[in-house]
Amino acid sequence: MPYLVNPSGVRLACYRLGRFLEAGERVEITEHDAVALSDSTVFVVERPSAAPKRETVRRGSKRVETTKAPKRETRG
Repeated sequence: MPYLVNPSGVRLACYRLGRFLEAGERVEITEHDAVALSDSTVFVVERPSAAPKRETVRRGSKRVETTKAPKRETRG
């Protein structure tokens, strides 16, 4: 599902949804509303990617595909 984001620092009215969005608020919307609001100059429509981004990392002598790089230990 797409999200409607209010990137501004103030509370704004979204007449398409019939509600106010607080500063920085993300609201889940329908695909129909996302198409209607995609050309908005005030709000941003975010569509999450269908599949998580995969990356190849080294674990020892092997290469492994992961969705997130492993945490690296630091000695302090």
